[in-house]
Amino acid sequence: MLLSLDLTLFRLINQVWIHPWLDVFFTFITRPETWIPVGLGLSGYLLILGKRKGRVTFLMLLFAFGITDFTAARLIK
Repeated sequence: MLLSLDLTLFRLINQVWIHPWLDVFFTFITRPETWIPVGLGLSGYLLILGKRKGRVTFLMLLFAFGITDFTAARLIK
């Protein structure tokens, strides 16, 4: 039952629900260079305009990214 549902959904996503524009869009948003300006802008905003709360949030985000990167790269792999 679930295997046929999985196969049906896989075929829908990969054969029916396709559009050339979406291929270009998702290729663009999955590249790391796309997100560098967003990250720098958010970091600058939090550090400069965020005052104390923004700086604490920035440090917590760095900590969270560090923990998840370590977990994914070292422990799970």
